[in-house]
Amino acid sequence: MSTRPLPDAIRDYRFPRVDRLVTSNGIRVIVAQLSRLPVATVLCSVDAGAIREDVRAAGVAQMTARGLAEGTTKRTGDALAESFEALGSAIEPDAGWDALELRHTVRSSRLRDLLMLASEVLTSPAFPETELGRLRDERLAEIMQRDTDPRGLADDLFARKLYGPESRVRFPIGGEAETVKGLSEFAVQSWYKGMVHPQRTCVVIAGSVEPNEALAMVEHAFGSWTSNAATGSTDPVTTRDNPAATHLVTRTESVQSEIRVGHAGPPRTHPDYFALTVLNAILGGLFGSRLNLNLREAHGYTYGAFSTFQWRRDGSTFVISTAVRSDATLQALREVMTEVTRIRAEEVSRSELTLAIEHLQGVFPIRFETTDALAVALGAQHVFGLPTDYFDVYRDLIGKVTAADVLRAAREHIRPEALQVTVIGGPALEEHLVKLEHGEMTVIDAATAVHG
Repeated sequence: MSTRPLPDAIRDYRFPRVDRLVTSNGIRVIVAQLSRLPVATVLCSVDAGAIREDVRAAGVAQMTARGLAEGTTKRTGDALAESFEALGSAIEPDAGWDALELRHTVRSSRLRDLLMLASEVLTSPAFPETELGRLRDERLAEIMQRDTDPRGLADDLFARKLYGPESRVRFPIGGEAETVKGLSEFAVQSWYKGMVHPQRTCVVIAGSVEPNEALAMVEHAFGSWTSNAATGSTDPVTTRDNPAATHLVTRTESVQSEIRVGHAGPPRTHPDYFALTVLNAILGGLFGSRLNLNLREAHGYTYGAFSTFQWRRDGSTFVISTAVRSDATLQALREVMTEVTRIRAEEVSRSELTLAIEHLQGVFPIRFETTDALAVALGAQHVFGLPTDYFDVYRDLIGKVTAADVLRAAREHIRPEALQVTVIGGPALEEHLVKLEHGEMTVIDAATAVHG
C-alpha cells in the first residue's frame, strides 16, 4: 500500500518592507516597494464607510462612492472613464462597512498621472443629479433582484433579525429600498462634505516605486486639498445581544431551505482574533471542517456548510450558512447545534488543530502575490488599526494558538443563548421547526418580510 507523502515544512516568508509617511495636509501614505514588475497599485481609502451612516440614510456611503465615477467639475463621467482607460485602468469606486475606496493598477511610469486623476475624482466630484437618479434606480433594481434570490434574501433577513432597528448593520451596505429612495443629491453632497477630507484619507501604493518618490507624487496630487468637514457620525451604535430565536420566512416556491445561524461578534482588533481564526477554520472555515464533514459528507444534506466571522472595525457577525434539502431542514439544524455545542465542550483534536494552523500559515503568502492584493491588505491593516508588524508576526501568532485557546475562545465568543436561526423555505417547515425548541419562533411570508 502506498503512503501519502508528508507535507514539506512551512517555507520562510518575509512581508515586503512598508514605509508610512504623511503629507503636509495630513494624508497618510503607505508604500510597499516591489520591483519585480514595472507596475503599481494605488488604493485611496477614506474613513467614510457605511457603518458611519444614520440607519435612516442607509446606502448613502455607497451612493456617494459610486457617484464619484459620474464626473468631476472638469470632466463628464464619460470623459473621466476615457481618461482612466488611457492609463490602462478603470474607475470603479465603492464603499464597504469601514471605508470608501478607489483602487487602480497601472504601469509605474503612469503612476503620477494616475494620482492626479484620482485626486480630481476625490477632491472635485460633480455628483450630477441625473446620474445619481440612475444610480438610485440601479440600486433599487439590485434590491428587487436580491429579494427574489433565496441566498441574498436569507443574508438580508438574518441581519434584520439579528440586529435591532437602531443598528446600521441590520441593512446591507447599499441600503434597502425605503432608505435608497430618499438618497437625494443633497444627501450625497452632505455625506461627501462631511466625511471625505484629507485627515480621513490614506493612500496606499504597492509596486515599483521608491517611498520618497511616492510621497512626492501624492503631495503633488493632493497637497492643495483642504477641508474643515467633520460632520459624520464617529460612534457606531453598539450592538446588543437578542435572546435565542428561530425565524421561518416562507416561500411557497422553495424547493430547499436556506439556513443562517449566528450572532454578533467581537471587533477585528479583539485579542482573541487569532484563536477565533483557527476556531473558525476547524468549525466551518475549511472544506474539511466539522460542519461540512457532518452535513455534507456524513449526512448528505447539502453541497456545503460553512461558518465565518464577517469582521468590521466596530464588531463582527458570526454566521453559519448552508442550503439543505427541505425534508432535511430540522435534522440539519440539529447537527449545526450539535457542532456548536461540541466546539464549546471539549478541546479540538491535535490533527484538527494542526490542519487548520498549517493551512492558515501555508496560504498566507499566496494572499500577497500581486501589487493589488498587497495594497488591499495594507489598506485593511490601516482601516482596522492593526499593529505595524501585523503581517510580520501573523504566522507566528497563528502557530501559537493551542487547543486550550480554541476552547476558551469558543466558550467566550460562541454563545448558544444568543444564536438567531433564520430559515428561508416552504410553509410546511413550520411544524418541523417547532421541534427545534430554539427560543421563540416567528413565521412570516417572504413578501411581508421584505416589504413589511
